[in-house]
Amino acid sequence: MIKQFDLENAVDSLIIKDLIELLQGLTVKDLKYIGNLLYLCRLSNKSKQELIQIIYTALTDEEIITYLIERFIDKEFNLLKDLMNNKGTIQDDDMSADTYYFLYATGLIFIFEINNKTYISMTDDVYNVIKKIDLKQFEKTVEENTKVYNLIRAMVELYGLVPCSELNYYYSLYYGNGKELEAPTKTLFSGERIDNMEIYVINDKMYFAHGVLRDKNLKKEIIDIISRQKIIKRKPIKLEELLKYSDYNYYEETEAKIKFKNYLKKEKVSSDTIEEIIKLISDMNRYCDDNIKPLLEMLNEQEVGITQENIQKILDFLADIYNNSRIWVNNGWTPVELMKEDNKNG
Repeated sequence: MIKQFDLENAVDSLIIKDLIELLQGLTVKDLKYIGNLLYLCRLSNKSKQELIQIIYTALTDEEIITYLIERFIDKEFNLLKDLMNNKGTIQDDDMSADTYYFLYATGLIFIFEINNKTYISMTDDVYNVIKKIDLKQFEKTVEENTKVYNLIRAMVELYGLVPCSELNYYYSLYYGNGKELEAPTKTLFSGERIDNMEIYVINDKMYFAHGVLRDKNLKKEIIDIISRQKIIKRKPIKLEELLKYSDYNYYEETEAKIKFKNYLKKEKVSSDTIEEIIKLISDMNRYCDDNIKPLLEMLNEQEVGITQENIQKILDFLADIYNNSRIWVNNGWTPVELMKEDNKNG
């Protein structure tokens, strides 16, 4: 819950509102990171004081601030509006980093801990620049940014890896009602948001990819996904179903998972632990990890005793879950669905 915070009436609180003073407290590496997100050039050989002045000038430039806001998605834009409605400072102990991180990373806001409370604050310089800007003009842009961001993140969670060249096709497919659309890209082509999505180049082609694929040990999975995507069409899925995957904690409930949950309940496993087990199994299956040993070790660690009497039953449950899970290398098809599709076309 965001609470209104009156800076003038704060007791024993010191929130620095001077941009230069705050920039002085950052390292050269931090300053260059902000500069890169602002798309500032020729920073490599600059001294700290030169970087501070360059970034100060950028963050007090209405045109640059406008360009930053044009890259916002909804939660970031709503945070900015809350800040502007509360004199540039709000108190919120529970706000997640993925809401404020882009504003924080670009120097638009700073985070303060005072008396065990968390404050999100803008400096006076930035606040006064944004006060001159009509934020209503960005509402449509932010709406479009959010739509394309959620679409690609959902596709990444479902398919693992999506060629950037396909962005317009899928954006038009889901939102165009039969007509071609140009997908907004300002919000996507940078790595400043906290989520499971990465953008990188493979064989001279750019991809949106699940962050776990950055692991060098998963190079084989990347090759598998790319090669299989060339021969397997994507699983047809409605937009409202697809967008559930934009929450990377989401997993698709299946009859096989429900049966295993019921078994675990009978074994007196706690509800929280059952949920954790199913989520971990879903993740491993989606990553096409069919190595059963880590799963059995995990179950032992999570209150589920593996015995000679129950091992086969548990293996059957796990195999059933895998066979009915959407798999990256199957382009979103479950193994059972893909087998039926192959038989139908074969």
